[in-house]
Amino acid sequence: MTQKAAAFNCAVTVTKGSTTADAKAMIQLLTLAAACGDEVTVAAEGPDARQAVDEIAALIAMNMPE
Repeated sequence: MTQKAAAFNCAVTVTKGSTTADAKAMIQLLTLAAACGDEVTVAAEGPDARQAVDEIAALIAMNMPE
């Protein structure tokens, strides 16, 4: 996910509960301790934010099916 997020010209975050992590920082993502079935929110701000959210959400869905 960090490599995918780094490809975009925007700030990308992933939130689980009350914890938010920079999607471009592996250590921060690990602090979320997200497991299969957990609900997370992907957000982005910047020129290609919509594309970043769409692609990262698709990556999460592909790797963490319901």
